[in-house]
Amino acid sequence: MKETQLCTSDSLTICPISQATLSSCVSIANSTLGDGYIPEKDFLNTDSYNICGVVRGEVVGLALGRIYSPEEFGSRFPKVACMMSESYQIPDVIGWVSSVAVRPDHQRRGIGRSLVQHMLRYFDNKQVSVVSMIGWLAPDGVHISGVARALGFLEKGRIADYWYEDSLSKGYSCPACGKPPCRCSAVWYVRQPST
Repeated sequence: MKETQLCTSDSLTICPISQATLSSCVSIANSTLGDGYIPEKDFLNTDSYNICGVVRGEVVGLALGRIYSPEEFGSRFPKVACMMSESYQIPDVIGWVSSVAVRPDHQRRGIGRSLVQHMLRYFDNKQVSVVSMIGWLAPDGVHISGVARALGFLEKGRIADYWYEDSLSKGYSCPACGKPPCRCSAVWYVRQPST
């Protein structure tokens, strides 16, 4: 993907994650989401919509997302898909905000919100009617909850030990639990278009 400026607001520039921004994005993800939680290859996955936020030439945040068919979604996120099938008629495609991370020294400045907002515009342009994401239920709360609520997401459920098996099979560490297994729960959010 060619590096282009997608959006500039005040001092935040949102652009695709590229080879030039990769090491900064990996560093932010490892420090805020857990070492190795996102494999390096995922940042440049051309099947996904992966963006980063840049302030004064420095990468300060990232958001990863993707559009899934119901079958792909069910295979990749079976716990969420099960809850979704109990609550909704499954749409033809599902938008998934898989990860949002902002450098600690730039948090609470609207960067995470701007990144997710930008991703939602992408999903809207692709005519995705349902967008879903999970938030990590940390000891001090769900860090993405303010962004989720502000952008029209509703909490639809909680999943205990969400990352337990995944952390064991992939060997990533959790910021709260440390080395695998991760015993953290997830909060499931859904956003549907306003009618």
